[in-house]
Amino acid sequence: MLRKPKIAVIGVGNCGCNIVTSLAETRLNVDKLMAINTDTLSLFSFPLHDRFLVGKTVTFGLGAGGDVVKGREAAIESLDELINDLVYFDVLIAICGLGKGTGGGATPVILKGVGKRNPNCFRLTVTVLPFRFEGGYRADLARTSLSEIEENSELVVLVKNDDIASVYGVLPSRYALACADTYLSVFLKALTLSLTTGDYIPRLGVEDLRSLSDLGKFCLVDYVSVKLENLNIIPELILHKLEIYDVNSLKGVLALLEGPAELPYSNVKGLIEALASRLSLERVYWSFKQVKANLVKLSYLGAGVKPSV
Repeated sequence: MLRKPKIAVIGVGNCGCNIVTSLAETRLNVDKLMAINTDTLSLFSFPLHDRFLVGKTVTFGLGAGGDVVKGREAAIESLDELINDLVYFDVLIAICGLGKGTGGGATPVILKGVGKRNPNCFRLTVTVLPFRFEGGYRADLARTSLSEIEENSELVVLVKNDDIASVYGVLPSRYALACADTYLSVFLKALTLSLTTGDYIPRLGVEDLRSLSDLGKFCLVDYVSVKLENLNIIPELILHKLEIYDVNSLKGVLALLEGPAELPYSNVKGLIEALASRLSLERVYWSFKQVKANLVKLSYLGAGVKPSV
């Protein structure tokens, strides 16, 4: 009998905790959702069942104050207790903002600790990079943390605040940030369902993700959604959204497609083939889920992105 993989999602620091709270509202199909922080007031403002305060004697519950070293020391202090909560999962999805103390300092320590105790755990890390206008100091901190995260992750999703501004900049700030949360939520919900249920056919496995990581650890995620009659414009929509990236560096894609029962298989096959051809991909993993809505939605992860902070 097949055993479904156990999945944990953790948010580290204020940025990570905010995103994990948004994910909780989507009823993500995972075994654990946890908020991790060094700031007591901030941590307990997030309405999650699992909350973990790291570094009680390092920060006294007052936060790392943007100090990456203090964030790292806080995680080291609490590592044994924290790892005991995370070590038995097959997939660990860690979400953090870089350029500040807790996200940038604690996340690499946690990832390394989990990998050491459970070498078979697949670690997917979602990193939110600072705006350019926030200055060189925060960019330098983010680069250092990103390098450490790369060493201790199988895949690293890059979410650039500047790119969010480019795509959603005409919207009010609140809605622009909500859009960024939405595309992460849509992709992660589709990914976890495809790994743990029979809703998507063919069912994807953790080893498919591991195969993509061989092509390059850095990746992007996004999704597009259109009415059934507009199915053929999906490849163009994706290419348009990818203009802010160096698509020539993409080597592989994980594509998770949702559509109504009347969507012909030939159309599903043609859509994936068109995407693979236009992007000149080495590897394509795909899966399809039947839904009642008259919409076609494609969530995707592109592997092989060139990192830049």
